[in-house]
Amino acid sequence: MTRSAALPALLLTACLLGTGPAAADALPGAVQWLIDRSGDPDRIGRDIGPYPLDGSGIVALDPLTGFATKPAPAPEARFYAVLARKDGYAYAAADALVTADGMPARGESLGVVGVDTGLAAIVTRSGLEAMSLYYDSLQAQASDPYTALEPQLPLETFASFVTLPDGTRMAVSSSGYGDGGYQFFRLGDAQGQTVAFYLDFLGDRKGEWIDPPPCANL
Repeated sequence: MTRSAALPALLLTACLLGTGPAAADALPGAVQWLIDRSGDPDRIGRDIGPYPLDGSGIVALDPLTGFATKPAPAPEARFYAVLARKDGYAYAAADALVTADGMPARGESLGVVGVDTGLAAIVTRSGLEAMSLYYDSLQAQASDPYTALEPQLPLETFASFVTLPDGTRMAVSSSGYGDGGYQFFRLGDAQGQTVAFYLDFLGDRKGEWIDPPPCANL
């Protein structure tokens, strides 16, 4: 599937960074770590809201094509977006599902998400199965996911929840500058407890990917 010509460039003026939940609220350790590692003092974290999980694991994917990473186990979580500014525009620099408030001390890649629509999502494994059934039904009706989901897609809000007719929720965000391949990472604290999963779209201010410790940029 190629990126729809109807999708906007997702480049919004920097003043929009001040809308929505307060950027100054205390952030969980993993989100603050992503901001600190970026070396960009203008980045902010935005709490999008709770994302209840069902024990089936989570995957990351392009929400309009459905090609997903392998599943990873996760408890309850909250969805956060990290926003950045460049040349007078605002972008989604990263998104994360935060599962605990500890600081990251280690991590691993869970696979690469191929983005072909300027959007990326995190969803439960059971939700992915529901997505597949729903998308098959759309195809049978000569429709497509973009047409069906467009009113909910974060085309002007950077990140939001998208809900399918059966109640399945996806945590969806714009993917930085657009299409490409983005790694899905798990972060753990010093005791090995998972604290977050994240997708890095922009890297740091030098353009280097923000990898988990001990591979993180210094």
